Amino acid sequence: MLSKIRTAYSLAVLLAGSHSRSSRLTVLLVEDDHSLLELWQRTLERADFGVITADDGHAALMLFNDGSIDIVVTDILLPGIDGFELIRRFKHKSREVPIIAISGLNDSPRYRQLAESAGAEVALSKPLDRGKLVEVVKALLASHDDLSALERDPLLENRAR
Repeated sequence: MLSKIRTAYSLAVLLAGSHSRSSRLTVLLVEDDHSLLELWQRTLERADFGVITADDGHAALMLFNDGSIDIVVTDILLPGIDGFELIRRFKHKSREVPIIAISGLNDSPRYRQLAESAGAEVALSKPLDRGKLVEVVKALLASHDDLSALERDPLLENRAR
């Protein structure tokens, strides 16, 4: 029941924010451990991000809107739809939204390879330092903005011809 209330609240916040979008960037945070979800939400909000939360893959898919979400941070081991499948579905909807995968699975090259092959730009392991989370979110958004600006640069388009 708590999951449905959180999803309804997050959806209401998302819809309200889509009409009068501020300059704050929006993170879709997906984590089934409620204590981590709340901790990371507060951490990202203190860093001046808007945060929409989901505690399972189905709720995250309902909340994902490629026009309103700037970045996704998702756990891999989730009830219902696992994080790898969730990442693939997000990338199918929008290749533009960067994704950070986080898991308690060991920090092996195989885990990173699976997360990246699913479409995640970055794979991190738990326990995760809150400062590191903010640092990686900011860095990924900055690099994504730089790439988007390069793709729109008319000088580069002329050189490619």
